[in-house]
Amino acid sequence: MKENTPTLTDSNNMLDLEAAARHYARASLSDNTRRAYASDWADFVYWCKRKNRKPLPATPDTIALYLTTMADHLKTSSLRRRVTALRKAHELYKHNSPTKDENVKAVIRGILRTKGEAQKHASPTLLKDIQKMMAALPDTNKGIRDKALLLLGFAGGFRRSELVGLDIEDLGLSNEGLVVKIRKSKTDQTGRGRQIGITFGSNKSTCPITAIQTWLNVSEIKEGALFCPINQWGQLLPTRLTDQSVRLILIESLTLAGISVKGFSGHSLRAGFATVAAINGATEREIQKTTGHLNTEVLRRYIRDADIFRQNASRKLGL
Repeated sequence: MKENTPTLTDSNNMLDLEAAARHYARASLSDNTRRAYASDWADFVYWCKRKNRKPLPATPDTIALYLTTMADHLKTSSLRRRVTALRKAHELYKHNSPTKDENVKAVIRGILRTKGEAQKHASPTLLKDIQKMMAALPDTNKGIRDKALLLLGFAGGFRRSELVGLDIEDLGLSNEGLVVKIRKSKTDQTGRGRQIGITFGSNKSTCPITAIQTWLNVSEIKEGALFCPINQWGQLLPTRLTDQSVRLILIESLTLAGISVKGFSGHSLRAGFATVAAINGATEREIQKTTGHLNTEVLRRYIRDADIFRQNASRKLGL
């Protein structure tokens, strides 16, 4: 046997290493992102099948025609994600990505310029909205849970996934307030984690710490998921709420409070935190420290929205 000839064991080890490499590559993206890319790719493959075109490797002409077809049906943000999904699929299978072709880039620029890149953003939950929802929610197991979730989500500027991902063990009460450990988030896929502080509210009915303590007393949860589903009989279920649950709870609470739900989404609590904090004089750095925004341009949009009212000449008209 030659000295460098791989043995059967060597071959198995290499297969194990390749499998591990694929596993780590998949782990570089969040579950939601992988699902979105998979859905985008499936749509492209289906379109290619109907048009009798080859999806992999696709020609620049095929990509350009596909994007042109989708331009009338997709938001610009969704269109950008489709381009990314197509690029990643080609790179995964070691093909040069046709999305880098200059003609394809020109088509993309033309679509974005024609459609405009202005995006609809979630309406922020303002303090008056929070107050009305707290007054409207009943003192049932579900109502108490929803109060705690909405107040904590608002006070901490949490993403939906961060909020429903919290465990009892992630909370720590101090004299200054509540310390919340976020183990993993959209911008921290490696799980370094970070801590944020939630201060006591000046009003008991809207104090997030009081709401959390009330929920823990009523639910008697000692470990695991902080927020769990509750069935129609008010019984707590031994599972965890989903991202979608945050939107549903917010919409239901707004409806109970007699507030129009138009424009609101699961992102509204986070947008509301940034907007209200900016209105009340919080600095960009202070807001960013809580929200964990890496892209300050997104954060500055909320601050600019707040400035429309905070720095408004119409206040000085004497009307």
